[in-house]
Amino acid sequence: MITQGHRPIDQVLECIDTFLVAKTGHSLNYIQKAILWASWQDEPKTYDQISLENGYSANYIKQGVAPKLWRLLSKACGEKVNKTNFRSVLERKLFNGKGLATAKSLEPRQVVPLEVPEGQVALNSIYYIERSPLESDCYQQIRQPATILRLQGSQQMGKTSLMARILADAQKQNYRTVRLSLHQAESPVFSAIAKFLRWFCVNVTRQLGLEPKLDEYWDEEMGCLISCTLYFQEYLLSHSDRPLVIAVDEVNQVLQYPAIAGDFLALLHSWQDDTKDIPVFSKLRLVLVHSTEGYLSFHPHQSLLTVGLGIQLPPFTREQVFELAKRHQLYLSSQELDRLMRLLGGFPYLVRLMFYEMVKHQVSLKSLLETVATDTGIYGNHLHRHLWRLRQYPDLAVAYQQVLKANDAVELDPIEMLKLHSFGLVRWVRDRVVVSCQLYEEYFRDRVAIGDL
Repeated sequence: MITQGHRPIDQVLECIDTFLVAKTGHSLNYIQKAILWASWQDEPKTYDQISLENGYSANYIKQGVAPKLWRLLSKACGEKVNKTNFRSVLERKLFNGKGLATAKSLEPRQVVPLEVPEGQVALNSIYYIERSPLESDCYQQIRQPATILRLQGSQQMGKTSLMARILADAQKQNYRTVRLSLHQAESPVFSAIAKFLRWFCVNVTRQLGLEPKLDEYWDEEMGCLISCTLYFQEYLLSHSDRPLVIAVDEVNQVLQYPAIAGDFLALLHSWQDDTKDIPVFSKLRLVLVHSTEGYLSFHPHQSLLTVGLGIQLPPFTREQVFELAKRHQLYLSSQELDRLMRLLGGFPYLVRLMFYEMVKHQVSLKSLLETVATDTGIYGNHLHRHLWRLRQYPDLAVAYQQVLKANDAVELDPIEMLKLHSFGLVRWVRDRVVVSCQLYEEYFRDRVAIGDL
């Protein structure tokens, strides 16, 4: 983040903008801010550099935008302002308390607490970026009877954060909500389907504030699947007329236990079908959250995770990355933004960690980029996790090496492409794949060589 003295440059720009609005009624646009930002530095950039970095023609900057900007500032300041003297004039006008519309505009900007970019983004966090219309589509879908909504994607794509917002919206609709994470279930819970379903039912019951009554509905002769269904049908769903939304995080965890996975997932599917004969099941809505990285090994019941409507969480767009930078009070030029998109591919966690480090340690983007694809850079742990997995599966690493060395999209074995995509290491180009971002290309190019496996 560029600073002037102890003032972040974005605070300087905000003060100038406030000053202009008060004096002339005009606010700064994007390219005007870019010119001011580039010209305010101790070593000001030329108009040619500014135009190149921001994707405008030099003539447009020199003959159109810049002269208009200096005239606007001259009018506001009441004296001649140009590229050479504007900084000294504005420092005198703004930061010595003269010519200001209000003193409040120069008060230090309220510091927004940083959030470590790990785990769920809190509901009240300013750092959650909506991927419209993804959220509104999910909110509408969960209001439909007997909905099963699946949120899927590689790790750290924002699935749990979106799940929390779906539940929050459901609560606004006066729905009953329950949130479970299969990571919280101890290993013995997965030892048998009956034990797992009783754990499932007890947790749902407790979160609804009800007294567990499993023994009244559990019948070993009927079997645990029917017992569980009757428990929901005659007790949990019949207890209230309000819809019930159950969100199950890390549902792919159950795939590690084939003895129960097929029965549990088939049971959820049957509840959706039961709405035709058992109307009370229309009140039940399920949100299943699963990481595609669980697809590394084949599971016989994996196809059951295709039940319901699947939502694949996409990377951030260029506009969304720019918005996230603003919320971190960072200003990125168009050139820096393009560089960041190529480097990180818009992956939410990677982008958030970059901005977090820039603000926390008051370092520039350029400084962080010098070590970004190294073992000691800010992404070291993230990259090591991927490298470890690739080295556990040499065939997959060899396939990835083909992608890394290619100059164009590569066609591999369909299963290999699916697995690499589930990690987030590649992206689809029709029925072929390319490396998903420059960070992975730079780091893995020499680290997944056959001799290293």
